[in-house]
Amino acid sequence: MLKNKRPEPGATRPRKRERTRVQLVDAALRVIARKDAAALSILELAHEALVSHGTVYNYFRTREEIVDAVALRLADDLAEKQSQMFAGLEGGAVHLTLAVRSFVLRAAEDRAWGLVFLRVSAAAARLGHTVTRRTLGNLRLGLKAGTFRYQSEAAALDLVFGTTLAGMRTVLDGRAGPGHDRAIAYTVLRGLGATHSEAERLVARPFPGLEVAGASLTVR
Repeated sequence: MLKNKRPEPGATRPRKRERTRVQLVDAALRVIARKDAAALSILELAHEALVSHGTVYNYFRTREEIVDAVALRLADDLAEKQSQMFAGLEGGAVHLTLAVRSFVLRAAEDRAWGLVFLRVSAAAARLGHTVTRRTLGNLRLGLKAGTFRYQSEAAALDLVFGTTLAGMRTVLDGRAGPGHDRAIAYTVLRGLGATHSEAERLVARPFPGLEVAGASLTVR
């Protein structure tokens, strides 16, 4: 009879290492949901993750590396959710409108996600690059289609990001009224040069897969 072959001694190490890394990123998400990313410390992360600070140093040497790992988790999560939400829809103004609304709606439905996103977006370039690339593509498509009429791409990006993040903050502070996602999207569209009728038509579109937009980023 053939005996089951034992796994090599190091075969499970990569899997265990990945589990520990996920555990640490989950812990960082919980900490950043409570306080600014700039205030995160290695010792606090170790305490939250129930590991030694030496274990944390095996994966992350600095706070910046931890924040980058959290940003990568957020960016991957964002890309997955928006890919599902935008499937089969034309790009440009439609995508940008839905993206703006989804950020505001998700902040309203998942406070922890909203707080982490705001805090990490201000501290991690990785997340900013992901969002900028997608937004810039939609701005250019909207400009080419004649829906948008702006002169400066940099100013257009600032308008989209600044207004959307401010809208999320208003929601998280409890100052938003009903339909704040539509109001923010309408304001962004008008600022980009869309006419009143174009902006109203875009924000009135049914929101595809609202449960996808509002799904929680798991913070274990």
